[in-house]
Amino acid sequence: MMRSRTIGAVLGLLGSAAPLAAQPPQPSERVTLRYDLLDPQWLDRAVSWLTAHGAHPYLLVEGWEVPDVRIRFPDQQALQRLDDPPVFVHRGLAGPARLFDLVEQPDDAQRPSTIVRQTDTTRSQTPIELDRPRFE
Repeated sequence: MMRSRTIGAVLGLLGSAAPLAAQPPQPSERVTLRYDLLDPQWLDRAVSWLTAHGAHPYLLVEGWEVPDVRIRFPDQQALQRLDDPPVFVHRGLAGPARLFDLVEQPDDAQRPSTIVRQTDTTRSQTPIELDRPRFE
């Protein structure tokens, strides 16, 4: 849940962000396009359509999903963005989740540094010593 809240908050800061994800972040005020349900020939078309309609597409994937995305969309130009540093990385107990900007930037454009959020601690607190109960 910490991952979803953190990523949902980041998406909220990105203005017109339109995330593509197999596992939509919750809670989020964004409509998420499920890339795992998208026709393999439609990734570039989806990115173009979203961009033309004022949305900024991002791909949200966990580390284990990246090879699957590359296999699912082998001929799509938008996948070149996976070779760029992600915009955001969330490192948690379930492994890293990455947010990639799918809009091609001019070669001379300065890319922002990757923001990393670390939440790899458990929610449990260290137990405290309790007095043994006495029954009389």
